[in-house]
Amino acid sequence: MRLSRLLIATLFAALAHPADALEPVKIRAGWVSTPASLIPLIFAKPGLARHKDKSYGFEPVYYAASPLQITALANNELDVAALGYSSLPLAVQNAGLSDLRILADEIQDGVPGHYATPYRRCARTDWRTSATTP
Repeated sequence: MRLSRLLIATLFAALAHPADALEPVKIRAGWVSTPASLIPLIFAKPGLARHKDKSYGFEPVYYAASPLQITALANNELDVAALGYSSLPLAVQNAGLSDLRILADEIQDGVPGHYATPYRRCARTDWRTSATTP
C-alpha cells in the first residue's frame, strides 16, 4: 500500500513537470584565438549537434587572454575555459579553484607522424654553459 502511494506520487510528479518544459542548460565556453581554439567553430555547421538548444545551449565567449578566464571562472561567469599550461596552476593556487578538471587537450606537440615544433641551437653555443664560443 505504501509502495503504491509512492509510485503514484512519483508518477504524478513526473507528469506535472515534463522534461520538455525545462529550460536548456547553458554552457558558456571561453576561447582566446582561432584556429588554435576551435570553440567558436564547434557548432558552425547546422544540424551537427541535434540536441543543441533543446537540452543544452552553447555560448562561446571571447577573452583576450586565458588569465581573464580564471577571473570569469571564479565569478561563475564561465563554465568551460581554455587555459594554457601556465595558467592552470595560477587558477588553482591564486584563485582557489581547486575543483578544476581537464576536459581535453587541444594542442599536443611531438606526436609521431605529425608536425612538431623544431628547437635548434647555434652550432657555436655550448649548451652546458650557455656561452658562445668564437
